[in-house]
Amino acid sequence: MHSHDADTLKKAGLKATPVRLLVLAVLGKASKPLSVKDLVKGLSKKDSSIDTVTVYRTIKSFEDTGVVRSLSLGGDALLYELESDHHHHIVCLSCGLIEAFDACAFAKLGDSILKGSRKFASITRHSFELFGTCRSCSLSKR
Repeated sequence: MHSHDADTLKKAGLKATPVRLLVLAVLGKASKPLSVKDLVKGLSKKDSSIDTVTVYRTIKSFEDTGVVRSLSLGGDALLYELESDHHHHIVCLSCGLIEAFDACAFAKLGDSILKGSRKFASITRHSFELFGTCRSCSLSKR
């Protein structure tokens, strides 16, 4: 995991404000993608004056500049994680457990898709998430 700090913000063209640095710190310590609600909860332990609107604005600026990526993992809310190492997720549809995985065969698949496409010349990014049942939930249903 890379260090995310004032340099990260500077490279993204963002001013290193105290709120932005706190949001980066909470995202950097997270073991899974977080919703805005999770972020507000995590931030309130550090600074109770940070409100939900401020977190939404901060996350939007992070997403617009490539600091974070948003994920739709089947729940009601978008989740956010730092844009760092290339990875994907597998999500349990029963309990919501999220596990990251590094394996990605997209390059080969992407080439195949482009060869069959009449309208696209390139693919610049992709999202690939898997959904299933974790071992615990699978065992509890027996």
